[in-house]
Amino acid sequence: MYIGINFVTKKVISILFALALFSCRPVVNQPTSKSSASDSVELKKQEAWESVHRLDSVETLLAEEKKEYDAEASASDKPARQYSEHELNAIMDTIGQRLSKCKELSSCISSYCVVANGIEVNFIYNTAERRRLFHQKVYDAPILKFVGPESPIRMSKTGVSDTLGISIRPTQDVFPLTAEAVTFILRNNSDSELACGEYCEIAFLDAEGVWRKLPRNEIVNDIGYEVRPNGSRTVSGRLNPKAFPTPATRYRFSHASHPLPFLLSHHA
Repeated sequence: MYIGINFVTKKVISILFALALFSCRPVVNQPTSKSSASDSVELKKQEAWESVHRLDSVETLLAEEKKEYDAEASASDKPARQYSEHELNAIMDTIGQRLSKCKELSSCISSYCVVANGIEVNFIYNTAERRRLFHQKVYDAPILKFVGPESPIRMSKTGVSDTLGISIRPTQDVFPLTAEAVTFILRNNSDSELACGEYCEIAFLDAEGVWRKLPRNEIVNDIGYEVRPNGSRTVSGRLNPKAFPTPATRYRFSHASHPLPFLLSHHA
């Protein structure tokens, strides 16, 4: 059986052992003459005083050791340095200036912002090479926190292309791999007004036949549009082939919960 002994316990044992050594006295040959009663009383008083004060000393040392241990443990949980709001804003400005000149990364980042004692960089597609380039060409500091998908996630959402008189169709059946957006016609043939926004989702079919979410910049205007009965509206979804090369495969465009498969490939 293994019994673990923590830092404080080890020091307690060493202190008690040292006190035990200190309190041990060598045996000496006493004279055969009898000690006086007063000497015996004084010796007992002295031993009692030493016992009380020795106990107080042990408790004091143990309290100091515990305080020191707690301080060390607390310090290890804190960041190496606390940055002021002014410092973080200055770093943000530096990142913005350098990122505008770094074409390799500017189109691969959807956002960057100040978080708790750090700066969070949101990659559209988070790779080790892009993190290395950011440290090398934009900014290098331990306060940087990189987020974003490191692999396309599975998409299980399904839908229909026509329901209750509301339909969605692509403006063309094939889009080039270099396209930066895909466009659709949202038609309202119902008797009620239809509200829609700019947000959409795009999924692609991978080589194993699994639908996966296409990594892209999903920051859009939070706005609402109305499509009156018998009216229509052109909606679009941005692609980002520089951040994530567009695979030549089939896709699903989801807008207002009405997805439609379409095909991306090279122009003939």
